[in-house]
Amino acid sequence: MTWTLIIDTAEEELRVGLGEETLQWQEIVPPAPPRHRPRHGSLLAPLVAQGLQACGIPPSRLGRIGVVRGPGSFTGLRIGLSFVQGLALALKIPVAAPLLLQVKAWAAMEKGQGKGGRLLLFQPAGRGKGFFALYDYPGAHPVNQGVEEGTLEEARAKAKLEKAEFFTDPQEGEDLL
Repeated sequence: MTWTLIIDTAEEELRVGLGEETLQWQEIVPPAPPRHRPRHGSLLAPLVAQGLQACGIPPSRLGRIGVVRGPGSFTGLRIGLSFVQGLALALKIPVAAPLLLQVKAWAAMEKGQGKGGRLLLFQPAGRGKGFFALYDYPGAHPVNQGVEEGTLEEARAKAKLEKAEFFTDPQEGEDLL
C-alpha cells in the first residue's frame, strides 16, 4: 500500500494526517492564543515525524503528499508548501495541491451538502471579505477555475443566482469576518 501525507497550513489550525486507503492518523493543532505568533513553522516537521512514528512507517514508504495551496494565510501557505516541496524532492514522490475551498467542498458533500446539484463554498478572509467558489455535486468538481473574492452577502447572492446551496463554516455572519 502507498502511504499519503496530508498537510494543511492555510488556516490558523495546523492539520497533518497520514493514511493508506483511509486516514490512519491525524493531528489538529488549535490556533495560538491571541497576540502570539503562529506556530506552523516550528510544529510542522515534528508533527510529521510523530505521525510517521505513530503509524510505524519510515519516510521512504510515503508514496505521495497532499498539501492545501490556498487561499489562506500567506505565511502558513509558504511554510506548508516549502516543507512539502523539500520532502517531495528528497523522496522523489508526487504532490497534489488542491485549493482549500475544494477540500472543504469535498468534506461538505460527504456530509450531504450540495445534493441539489451545486454548492457554493465561502471561506472568510477578514476585513469584511472572503473567498468563494462554485462546485458541482457529486465529486466537488469546480464549475469554473476561478476563486472569487467578495463579501458574505455577495457570495450568498452568487449562490442564489447559480441555484447553488450556500455553505460556510458552522458559524455564519460578521464574526466569521
